[in-house]
Amino acid sequence: LEACAAVSTRSGGYFTTTPGGTFDPSGYVKGWAIERAAAILTAAGSAEHSVNGGGDVQCTGDRRWRIGIADPLHPGRLALVVAGQDFAVATSGVAERGAHIVDPFTGQPPAGLASITVVGARLAETDAYATAAFAMGSAARDWVESLDGHEAFAITAAGATWQTSGFGRYRD
Repeated sequence: LEACAAVSTRSGGYFTTTPGGTFDPSGYVKGWAIERAAAILTAAGSAEHSVNGGGDVQCTGDRRWRIGIADPLHPGRLALVVAGQDFAVATSGVAERGAHIVDPFTGQPPAGLASITVVGARLAETDAYATAAFAMGSAARDWVESLDGHEAFAITAAGATWQTSGFGRYRD
């Protein structure tokens, strides 16, 4: 709950454990659980592995990992492939679960983005940031630019794309 509160503060309230007024910390807990599973594998001696939960992935090791990102506007197609070493990838949007994220200030699904993919070192934080960024809509780009160690790629509801200044190093 402390980690959730920190992300909520960092995101200006766009990340919340009470979307729609109901307690639901899954926007952080899912990434935390995946990250924790990867740490258990590392502690057991696995030097290279990836742990995937609902499309959000913690990749561990020096190999170059390649992660496909679903195209939210064209089911069954990839929008892009991200690649890196020892990193986390999280996508929030409408591709898999429809409009399930709400803007906590309006109580409505956010407008503007169809999906946003955030990359960083640790999945718990990266996944929570992706959720907050999606809820922000058009303000997400500047916000993610302000986060140390995180980059983003977004697809707008109209099909246009944008990326943060450092995201290019993750494109495959």
